[in-house]
Amino acid sequence: MWATQSNPPKDFKEKTLLAHSASETVEKIYKSWLEYATAFRASGGKVGTYENQDMALKITMREAIESLTNMQH
Repeated sequence: MWATQSNPPKDFKEKTLLAHSASETVEKIYKSWLEYATAFRASGGKVGTYENQDMALKITMREAIESLTNMQH
């Protein structure tokens, strides 16, 4: 409905920034997952060959949870 009005709601800019931040967070998770999945497949799942990507994915997930939690406040 606001699209037909001359002024969007006052919090539209804030909502847009939140959506952009959430999208960036999801993109980081996806990229980290791709690196992990690629390394895992390339190693055939052999233990000891994809730990760096595993740790990076875990860190990315922790950061994403923290980031998304902070967006709620």
